[in-house]
Amino acid sequence: MATVVGGQVKKNDGTLITPQEGGWYDGRQYIKGTLSDPGVINPQSPQPGAGQLVSKEVNLQSDAAQGNKPGDIEIYLASQRKAALAGASAGGSGMTAGGSTAGGGTLGTGATGKAGVNLMEEQQKLYDASGMTDINQKIKDLEASVDMKKKEADKRVAEVNENPFLSDASRVGAIAKINAGLNDSLTSDQANLTNLQGQATAKTAEINQKLGIITQQFDMDKATRAENLALFNSLLGSGALQSATPQDLSNLSIQTGLPISFIQSAIGKANAADVQIEKTEDSNGNVTFVTLDKKTGKILSQEGAGKIGKGTTGTAGSITQQFANDAATVTSQTTPSGWVGQFPLLVAKYAPYMTLEEIYSNYLKSPLGQQYGTPKEDPVEIKEIYDQYRGY
Repeated sequence: MATVVGGQVKKNDGTLITPQEGGWYDGRQYIKGTLSDPGVINPQSPQPGAGQLVSKEVNLQSDAAQGNKPGDIEIYLASQRKAALAGASAGGSGMTAGGSTAGGGTLGTGATGKAGVNLMEEQQKLYDASGMTDINQKIKDLEASVDMKKKEADKRVAEVNENPFLSDASRVGAIAKINAGLNDSLTSDQANLTNLQGQATAKTAEINQKLGIITQQFDMDKATRAENLALFNSLLGSGALQSATPQDLSNLSIQTGLPISFIQSAIGKANAADVQIEKTEDSNGNVTFVTLDKKTGKILSQEGAGKIGKGTTGTAGSITQQFANDAATVTSQTTPSGWVGQFPLLVAKYAPYMTLEEIYSNYLKSPLGQQYGTPKEDPVEIKEIYDQYRGY
């Protein structure tokens, strides 16, 4: 099986070659220094279907294009998947969550077991650690100081104008001196204010970037878990798991989300039937794993894994109530300026469940909306955030 060795790919026959980005080597795709599992599009690939198995239809088309017999590629990939399991077991480490390595093929990374991402919570953590509270306080203090200096200057000018003993020339000179002193002080204050606002903008951009990485990592983890489950089905169907060690089963449980008892049961039943495992998830994220006889479609067993899914739908009432609850927990004092604010975060979180119009409507009805009124963010930016997150 192809492996990465010192930046090169070592193929089955032992030859070392310099890989091409996106190229396939012994059934594994090379992207950014890593090889995917056999027959799987590399999770880091920019092409559609990243992290998923290449369909049988595409493999049949490749058979035809390469002059193979129909099904040759599928048979080859099945042998490579068996080799992946055998290589991991022979190495004494079992199937690990380390991805495809030079030590032998493994199930992919990313099976962290996390059911979802709380963007508001993550944003608050990043905000607290960034120093934004101190920066914002300095900006407020400096703005208050500027206002005080302007009021003091206005007061002194008024006193000069009200002095009946001053000539016009003396009055003009006194006022000019007051204004010159004010302008000198404000020039320095404005420079400091510009510097602080630049720091705030940079920190906000940094928080935005880190939040984006967090959500991308969640999607990668989710795709990898789906990839691992598909590979598990393939290994189960081929009988490759009959000799799996306890450590193998433990790693499989972590990487696929399947309970160990369920994996053991599935392997046992695979002796008597050609089975396939399917996962179903209800609107609240409750996951059930079902073992089917692939020939008859009969359900052989099913086991509930509890609320480990993200949940994709919900009743209008429950989603609306959750929105109201989330809106009530955010305060302007704990939210930085920019698109990572109170309303943009609500848009990001509820894009999969509500239309943008419903989000606006529910925001205005919430205590947050009643306190601050119509969101001040640019509608174009809000629409971009909504479009980005509505598929999550």
